[in-house]
Amino acid sequence: MRPFDTDADGTLIGEGIGMLALRRLEDAERDGNKIYAVIRGIGSASDGRHKSIYAPAASGQHLAIRRAYEDAD
Repeated sequence: MRPFDTDADGTLIGEGIGMLALRRLEDAERDGNKIYAVIRGIGSASDGRHKSIYAPAASGQHLAIRRAYEDAD
């Protein structure tokens, strides 16, 4: 398997961890927290019709982005 090669031929499963501390905007402003970003919309497009989450379809990715932009106005 060569996951980072131009001739990649498989999926490499790895482990990791990440953490975000999210607060409601009005609470962060009230408490004087430094605000790095504001999430204005989210979108997803997992309809279960494709082979796996490791092989997303371009149409599904387009749908997710469109939903996020619509949600954010």
